[in-house]
Amino acid sequence: MAEAWYAMLALMLSAYLIMDGWNIGAGMTLFAIGSDREERHLVLRSLGMSWSLHEVWLVAWGGTLFLSFPAIYAAAFAGFYLAFFMLLWALILRGVSLEVRHWIDDALWSSAWDGVLWLSSMTLAALIGITAGNVIRGVPLDGHGQFSLPLFTDFGVQGAVGLLDWYTIPVGIFTMVALAGHGACYVAMTTTGAVQTRAGALGRRLWIAALLLLVPITVLTSELEGELFPAMARSPLAWIGLAGLCTGAGMLLVGIVRKRVRSAFTGGAVVMGSLVLSTAAAQFPIMLRSTTPGIPSLHAAVGPASSQNLAVALTWWMGSAVLVACYCAFVFLVHAKSEVTTDHR
Repeated sequence: MAEAWYAMLALMLSAYLIMDGWNIGAGMTLFAIGSDREERHLVLRSLGMSWSLHEVWLVAWGGTLFLSFPAIYAAAFAGFYLAFFMLLWALILRGVSLEVRHWIDDALWSSAWDGVLWLSSMTLAALIGITAGNVIRGVPLDGHGQFSLPLFTDFGVQGAVGLLDWYTIPVGIFTMVALAGHGACYVAMTTTGAVQTRAGALGRRLWIAALLLLVPITVLTSELEGELFPAMARSPLAWIGLAGLCTGAGMLLVGIVRKRVRSAFTGGAVVMGSLVLSTAAAQFPIMLRSTTPGIPSLHAAVGPASSQNLAVALTWWMGSAVLVACYCAFVFLVHAKSEVTTDHR
């Protein structure tokens, strides 16, 4: 039962990264795509209200972690308090900037909130990548299975580590570039005219950079966690993730070379989702790796709720998943019917 809930957590995290990822990426590339106030308005119109829907995946992930692995939830949310508070502030500022930008018809007002959106989106992307890097690298667990992460210590990867070090910073940069490319491709897919052309060209360049960055990231990961890739080779689910990664990379390259925005967008989404799933499969059953010598890591086998409670919760979770899927389909269909134009307000 613990395996099933672990898999659901990985799937929910992939869903959030892909679906809110294009909103984050669009915010990061807002000023590069939109040359003036009207064009930036067009970029934001292409997002609609989907950003508020996609944030639910992150909230649901936290609730599912609490339900299925309460011990891991307690340790992670206490230890990552600094990163989570920064993440919360970035989410709040993004939502506020998208909501109030149109309240006053003034160039200075809208430009200021566009800047807040850009900054909060950059922060979100960086924090997602840095947190992922911390999970792969490990955290400084004590004898009670607790930890606390400052912003940085000595930038090392053993012992009393911080959020930032020589591994987590490159992972954060890669995540920022990949999400920016994902968002730019989405804008190119949902707009027209000069904005579409500019977004498509930017998305292709960013994804080329992301694929190039993936090579040194893989090397650094191999040097940091030598057992991760052998574990990936032994896991059938990780092989499925790697197959998805290769397929997505192929679609992405076709989209880049032939300038097919939809292919690039789909391929990028598959690449990001496959990276999460294959890494999660290779990590299992470790959920919080320890960087403290002599202190064991926290495993899924020691942190789950009772099997009876998980079985009952699974029934409710599946019903809720169906409702969420129907709601998502409805929102996307409604949004797809709305025509994005520069003169609509």
